[in-house]
Amino acid sequence: MIAAPRLRRLTVDERRSLRTALPFIAPWIVGFIAFTLYPIFYSLYLSFTRYSGFGDATPVGFENYTHMASDPLFWQALGNTFYYTALAVPVGVVVAIALAMMMNQNVREVAFYRAAFYLPSILPLFALTFIFIVLLNPGFGLVDYVLELVGLRTKADLPVTALTIPDRKRLEVARAVATRPRLLLLDEVMAGLNDVEIDDALDIVRTVRDTGVTVVLIEHVMRVIVGVCQRVIVLDLGRPLADGPPDVVLRDQRVIEAYLGEKYARRLRDG
Repeated sequence: MIAAPRLRRLTVDERRSLRTALPFIAPWIVGFIAFTLYPIFYSLYLSFTRYSGFGDATPVGFENYTHMASDPLFWQALGNTFYYTALAVPVGVVVAIALAMMMNQNVREVAFYRAAFYLPSILPLFALTFIFIVLLNPGFGLVDYVLELVGLRTKADLPVTALTIPDRKRLEVARAVATRPRLLLLDEVMAGLNDVEIDDALDIVRTVRDTGVTVVLIEHVMRVIVGVCQRVIVLDLGRPLADGPPDVVLRDQRVIEAYLGEKYARRLRDG
């Protein structure tokens, strides 16, 4: 006959260690009870009631379980769960063991691999929160800054499908500016815009340019070229035809012939 082990009293050092440790583990204990243990038992209680989320719960006994057992979707979902578990758990264990063995290899780069592998797990939540605050802060956030820059601040809550064509073009510029580029390439962004919309788009291009970004603009609308460009390069069949300030390039006979034809260029020159 084996006697049950008797519980011994904690020593003074053990009680002191326990008092020291309790404040450190208390947040986890409180969180476990509040966010894990209590929801489990409360959900179990609600499973024996009829409760819509409002008002009081009405006890119904095993009625919910009876209805669940007769629902074919329940058995399908249960089968999918077992199927997923049968595949995911063994594969997950094998992959975990393989990664653990890889992280324990005696190679020079293992420290970098370990840091890269464990960084997502140990990155504090407040750091991610801080990143989102920096991005979305209405006072100085990057998202609001670029939306204000292109004139979409008042439409920040609208889905893209609700935006007009000009506003969608502005949004594309905002996405590019959000990457903080040194050089921004805009390829015929004025296409399909009327005169008023072109003037608004020109103001946006000037605003972006004034922030220190070099803007390379590919465009066939001459008023856009004259209105925003400081240097114009004309290509003909892929080869440079003219290069200089807009007022000089637009008077170049070779440019006029390339764009309007020799007949019109001759008439313009003679007249």
